[in-house]
Amino acid sequence: MSASTDQAAILFLRITCSVNGIFYASMYALDSFALASGAPKLALANSLIDAFIMRMGLALLLSAPLGYGFIGIYTAQAAAPVLPAIIGFAYLRLWARRNSPAHQ
Repeated sequence: MSASTDQAAILFLRITCSVNGIFYASMYALDSFALASGAPKLALANSLIDAFIMRMGLALLLSAPLGYGFIGIYTAQAAAPVLPAIIGFAYLRLWARRNSPAHQ
């Protein structure tokens, strides 16, 4: 591998493996909770939001139209699980509120 290829790989890992890991792990844990609590459509929608809307949409937007190139694609990879993790956390709070002893 050439030095520029190595630098591109290092840049990719630095951008996509930063805080992204926390959101990515949270998203999958919360999707598993949604499946187990009887909301498979939410888990499916959340996965599609991550894969297509966020990952592909942001990559297309940031790479060419906004002119960030590979940095835009890397940033889209890093940002993709943020919205699905927030949606999963909101569902968890809603589920907890609905199923709390005080609510029943």
